Amino acid sequence: MRRIIPLVLLACLILLAAQPALAQRRVALVIGNSIHETVPLKNPANDARAMAATLKALGFEVIHLENASQAVMLDAVNTLGRQLTKGSVGLFYFAGHGVQSAGHNYLIPVSSGINSEADLESRAVDAGLVLERMEQAGSDLNIVILDACRNNPFARKFRSAGGGKGGLAAMQAPKGSLIAFATSPGSVASDGAGENGVYTKHLLQHLRTPDLQVEQMFKRVRSGVVEETRSQQLPWETTSIQGDFAFAGAAVPDAPMEEPKAVPQPAEPKAKQSPLPRSSAIQVEFAMLRENGKKPPTPVKTGDTLKSGDAYFFHAKTSKDCHLYLFQVDSSGTVFRLFPNSAYHTGGNPIRGRTRITLPNEGEVFYLDQTTGKEEFYFLASQEPVSALEALDGGTVDGIMRAGLTLRGPAGVKAAAGKVAASGGEASAQVQEFTFSNSFVHAVTVNHR
Repeated sequence: MRRIIPLVLLACLILLAAQPALAQRRVALVIGNSIHETVPLKNPANDARAMAATLKALGFEVIHLENASQAVMLDAVNTLGRQLTKGSVGLFYFAGHGVQSAGHNYLIPVSSGINSEADLESRAVDAGLVLERMEQAGSDLNIVILDACRNNPFARKFRSAGGGKGGLAAMQAPKGSLIAFATSPGSVASDGAGENGVYTKHLLQHLRTPDLQVEQMFKRVRSGVVEETRSQQLPWETTSIQGDFAFAGAAVPDAPMEEPKAVPQPAEPKAKQSPLPRSSAIQVEFAMLRENGKKPPTPVKTGDTLKSGDAYFFHAKTSKDCHLYLFQVDSSGTVFRLFPNSAYHTGGNPIRGRTRITLPNEGEVFYLDQTTGKEEFYFLASQEPVSALEALDGGTVDGIMRAGLTLRGPAGVKAAAGKVAASGGEASAQVQEFTFSNSFVHAVTVNHR
């Protein structure tokens, strides 16, 4: 026993020595947008999936979006800003289409509806806003990684010289921040022929290297990308970091005894999840409709304007049993759970497939109150129950973002003719039909006047 005690103490000291590297709170927002109306990309969703898994293994709290709309992206950026505090580390990662215009870099959401360069400010997400939200939080270190330097998908629509360029514009890194680009300003990055983009592939390779300082880590990424692309792609960073930071702590040697065990290094995540069998995909018909008295109901789309006192309801029908969640977020940021909620609908989760449900109950409607401004309606569906959402009512949209659910946009959206409940019985109306697997999120944003 005299020899065992010192060995146990030594093992404990080794473990304690490894802890400071992970003592700071780490929060990351990871977005991968593959779907685009005219120029879809193969790898961004895969890249985001692999990055999210790696960052979780490295101690980050991760908000993970795939194929997200502008409303969802902006809410997630604001959530990231609210979660960061003094002393924390913030990270933002985006893979997908990005374009520059008038010195600004814009990240392109899915279903953006961008038809001209003038639409970017209102329909895309300014990368500068991300930096602004992170800087306002006062966190010690902010890292922004933009693997968004693909060809400009709107080049033919943009007339200005800046708007037609490929790649992104240079950005200044505020104090305590690092901005990393997949390639140099104004240049174009490869989407990659494998399961990940070239840049993210090398990023994943080096993030887990023990005790590797962040600046050195990006240098290794740059060397790997330059070698693989034969100098066609040159990753770029701008930084004003003070102090040291490593994603992975110091390597922990094996303890001299079985107990306590040494802390294992995070395992390399699979870059691509096995695809679900086709039978697991779910089609959902969904519509938000305004009640018009004796006239047929009118479909409500993102960007429409409603007035205080307007009546509305929802129609949903799924191809198979699943768990459905519907939330309303008013202009004050308060979340209201519309379903499941026994106050509005007698049913609950899981809902039955191939059966239309109307929210609230048949013959009833919701009314807009007097709180004017932007109103968002989050429609989420999942093959599995999400306990954090079952109880979410009140609070902010952060509760949706941090529910532990990968928020995936639809794999496909199309207009479909459907039957909806109306005051005089049933009426024909255009609904949207979504196809998704596992988890899904869609937000309808309306102007409340």
